Amino acid sequence: MKKTVLFLCLAILFSTTACDKSQGNTNTVQVQSETLPEKTVYTMKNYDHVNSFNAELARNKKDNEGLANVTKDNKHGLIDKTGKEVVPVQYDNYIYFSEELAEVRKGDKWGYIDKTGKVVIDFQYNSAKHFNGGFAQVVKDGKIIYIDKTGKELYDFVQYFNDGLAAAKKDDKWFLLDDTSKEIIQLPYNYKEIGIFNDGLALVQKENKFGFIDKTGKEVISVQYDYAGNFKEGLALVKKGKKQWFIDKTGKEVLSLPYDFAWYFTEELAIVTKDNQYGLIDKTGKEITPLKYDIIHKFEDGAAKVRKNNKWGAIDKSGKEIVPLQYDDIYRFNEGFARVKKGDKHGFVDKTGKEVVPLQYDDTHLYFSEGLAAVKKDGKWGFVDKNGKEVIALQYDSVWNFSEGLSPVINFTDFKWQFIDKTGKVVIKTE
Repeated sequence: MKKTVLFLCLAILFSTTACDKSQGNTNTVQVQSETLPEKTVYTMKNYDHVNSFNAELARNKKDNEGLANVTKDNKHGLIDKTGKEVVPVQYDNYIYFSEELAEVRKGDKWGYIDKTGKVVIDFQYNSAKHFNGGFAQVVKDGKIIYIDKTGKELYDFVQYFNDGLAAAKKDDKWFLLDDTSKEIIQLPYNYKEIGIFNDGLALVQKENKFGFIDKTGKEVISVQYDYAGNFKEGLALVKKGKKQWFIDKTGKEVLSLPYDFAWYFTEELAIVTKDNQYGLIDKTGKEITPLKYDIIHKFEDGAAKVRKNNKWGAIDKSGKEIVPLQYDDIYRFNEGFARVKKGDKHGFVDKTGKEVVPLQYDDTHLYFSEGLAAVKKDGKWGFVDKNGKEVIALQYDSVWNFSEGLSPVINFTDFKWQFIDKTGKVVIKTE
């Protein structure tokens, strides 16, 4: 009996220790479900090509969780994280889900499947697009129509859902749909075009003039402008003749613009241009960055890349040059870092301009993903961390970015794909 009790105590102690090391908590059940797969190497079929799990091409990360595209003899399917083929390799396009359905092509016809691979809408369309707000655009017998998830033909046009609403058109009549796809309003006027809702308002067009409606369908800013952009951060750009300005949601002019053009506000700043030079203004019209750049890209991850005299750098939201204009190319910031190029060498800089990954690589992937970046030297790929340390040796002929903790890698000597984790351990191999 004492031996039995001692054995149970040791078992509990071992389980708790394993839990502490792997998860930092004492949930024994969770440990079993998460640690056991780490000891397993799964197998998959011999594919010509595999993609990352939940690849960056996916339209909606949640919809594509745990799935990776695979290709064999120019046919496409999906595997899960055990290497199991959950959608057979038989389709003529890469498969990405949106709202639990994916458009797939066989020969010259398109249909839709669910995540089990079941065909839910038969192959009957000349072309098909992904679902948004419960609707998808398809072409059948040369006619554009919008279907629901049962394949029922409902509208001649459905605008993208935003702010909980979308405009839809049928038989030359416009309707507003709520986020359950229910018709809530028939609009009293047959507009030429209706845009997406932003900040509670949607852009509408009569003939060649523009205005705005609210969510009740009321025309709250009359159709009068030669040009108008969507509302963003409470303001919209409008033009009449040569004059352009920003209006608020009451239609009041709040900011006149002595520029050739302006883009909508993002993170309280708008890009403006005059005489082919670019700068930034805030919502008071103050020039945060003088018009001195040849181009300015939108802000992402708190920084915007800029170019002057064919050299690239980056600025922050105060207009300060945080990356000197000395590079032949720079990619957008992601996870706090941006890829840079000088001559034929690549590396990464942080937001202070420090070259955290030295420009010593022949190539890199465009950005860090899950804390690691793929780098290439002397024909071989590996991975570096955010300190520039090579954490997975440069030993592969091709790699993809890490996604969901795994990266597909291959060497062309045996041409067998495998998935590795962030320690370089093989998790899924070709059988």
